[in-house]
Amino acid sequence: MKRKKLYLAGLIALGMASSCDDKLYLDGVGVMPAASAWYLYTNTLGFNLGDTVTSPQTFTVETVNTPWKLNVADEWLKPSPMSGDGTESPALVTVTADINPSTYYRISVFNLESAVDTTVYHYSRSIWAQQEGNSGVELYVSSDVPLYLPAAASSTPITVTVNAPQWNAYSEDAWLSVERTDDGITVTAAENATAEIRSGYVYFDVYCQSFSQNDPVVETYYMEVYQSAPGLSATATRLDFENTAGAKTFTINADLPWNATVSDSWISIDPEQGAAGESELTVSVTENGSVDSRNGYVYVQIQGGTGIEIPISQTGLYIDLSASQPTFEAGGASMEAVLKTNLSFWSVLAKPDWLTVSPDNGEAGEHTLTLTAEDNPNTARRTGEVIVGNSGLSISATIHVEQEGKSFGPLESVMQFENTASSSTLTVTTDGAWTATSANDWITVTPASGSGNAELTVSVAANEGDDERTGRIAVAVGGTVQYVNVVQKGRYFTIDRPTSASLPSTGGTIELGIATNQTWTAEVKNGSPWLTLSATEGTGNANLVISATDNPSLQSRADTVVFTPANGKQGVRLIVRQAGRYLKVSTQSVSFFHKGGASSPVTVETDGTFRVEKPADAAWLTVSTTNNLLVFTAEAYDGEDQRSATVSVWLTGLAGEQSETKMADIAVTQFAKGTQFIREDYNEDTHLEITYKDGAFVTRTDYGEDSDMEENPAGSATMDREDYGEDSSLE
Repeated sequence: MKRKKLYLAGLIALGMASSCDDKLYLDGVGVMPAASAWYLYTNTLGFNLGDTVTSPQTFTVETVNTPWKLNVADEWLKPSPMSGDGTESPALVTVTADINPSTYYRISVFNLESAVDTTVYHYSRSIWAQQEGNSGVELYVSSDVPLYLPAAASSTPITVTVNAPQWNAYSEDAWLSVERTDDGITVTAAENATAEIRSGYVYFDVYCQSFSQNDPVVETYYMEVYQSAPGLSATATRLDFENTAGAKTFTINADLPWNATVSDSWISIDPEQGAAGESELTVSVTENGSVDSRNGYVYVQIQGGTGIEIPISQTGLYIDLSASQPTFEAGGASMEAVLKTNLSFWSVLAKPDWLTVSPDNGEAGEHTLTLTAEDNPNTARRTGEVIVGNSGLSISATIHVEQEGKSFGPLESVMQFENTASSSTLTVTTDGAWTATSANDWITVTPASGSGNAELTVSVAANEGDDERTGRIAVAVGGTVQYVNVVQKGRYFTIDRPTSASLPSTGGTIELGIATNQTWTAEVKNGSPWLTLSATEGTGNANLVISATDNPSLQSRADTVVFTPANGKQGVRLIVRQAGRYLKVSTQSVSFFHKGGASSPVTVETDGTFRVEKPADAAWLTVSTTNNLLVFTAEAYDGEDQRSATVSVWLTGLAGEQSETKMADIAVTQFAKGTQFIREDYNEDTHLEITYKDGAFVTRTDYGEDSDMEENPAGSATMDREDYGEDSSLE
């Protein structure tokens, strides 16, 4: 830097010796004499950038007291920073760029310039930046893909958008051609004269170029193209003619030229051929003088074999009769039928006798006939046929007619009555006339006849018997009869209990229900004061409570409750039994070893109160009572002989002179130290036989003299089932 400063000082001095307008130029630097040094420089000539610039480029700017700037014309190039004030040297500039949208490379030239008065100091250096072309080809067409074309010859313009400046489109199919336009291509298809759909391709060659490649790379894309098979359609699917001569015209739409033929000589067409597109075709027929109709076809075919056939029918002499709703309501009603015919004369040949037709004859043309049905008094539907025609020509038309019957809704199947005289309502649903009768003299029905819906009153006389009785009502509409069963109860009396009931000694209640349609009484047969009733008489159904007081004795007791209805024939007896007091203990003996201790609890089961009595001389024994559990505790004993005591359990709170009584004795024994216990059931049998349910037993033969009877004795042990004998299956 010192050399550069000296060199500049010499220049300045030289300048001062020269004219004030003179300048010095060194390496692009224009220098005017000045009082301080100016310097700006970069050694960068240019650099390459990738298409997405994942790794930015950098270059340095060397400066002495010289502000600088970058003059960049292309917006896609992004240097940073764009300027400096000259205080930092060298300054580092980082260069990035937008993604290159094109498949071709691009180049930009920008300048590093001094940002001071150019009359004092001027510096400018051009730097180039080149960016790779985009490796991702983007090609869009304005048409649907695949492209579908009609069978007829056609041309279809398609807009093409591609991110490459150079591309080409073509087809290798003979029937398909492609022409380049300003904004895309035009696809032209020749006429499809085959009967099948055909397919082809339009190819796009896209050229991609970068500064690292000598020759462009070609990327090829294709678009499928389908051309429909030749189409043919007609606006008529069939043509129907009257028996007279006539003509009808319809439209043909064809993708290719067509020709037409007929199946029969009574059919003619005009024209017999036509060009592609929409055409009019007229079909004519001659008069048909026969009673029978006749049928034929018009055939239309296009080049390539596609064709359609249109059925042609022509009536002969005819007569048509139709009714939109050939069903009459049950009441008198009318409806209309339409008659169409080309007969010169017609008449009504047949009809039901309950139906009239007007008019009943006429000539050719269209006629409206009025059909009138009489009232149908029955519930059954009736049917018939109306036949219109010409008997001489043996030609006719028929419609089936029917008439609904009267409605008759279902009646109640059963009417229930109590034994008393009473009435109830029976609903009749019908639109006809009805009658109601009963053959039972105890049943009356009012009213007995009428028409339409009605409410009938059914009354029954009182049933004085004990048995249920039944009768019947007959309701008739026309010939249909429905029957209603009438059931009247007799007099009855029941209770919802069996013949006996039991209560505990502590007393309680018995609830029962009485079902009856009579008055009744209830009493305790023997008048036992411990038994009371919540009611002793009543009328009809009732709930009764039988109560028993406490029985503080050991004896059970019983009495009978007698129910008597008014008719005196259906009485019921209920025996009520009450238990006496009871007391039971879970064991009758308790034993202790000499060490003493507490026993397992002994349970006292009773429905009364009790006390425990221990002998006065058994001080070594204590008895504790918790709820209904007794626990015996014995002291340790060093005596030589066993000792014992008897503990008594008394039931208390009894009535009468004997207010308590002893119910159980529990024998308590304490054994002396050293007492031995012997299994007397074994005796001298060292086999320790175990009897099985099938009579077999297991013998342990390995014990011998081993009195310890070890669980795992020494030596080899065996176990034999001696009862098997020779049975080797050991079942």
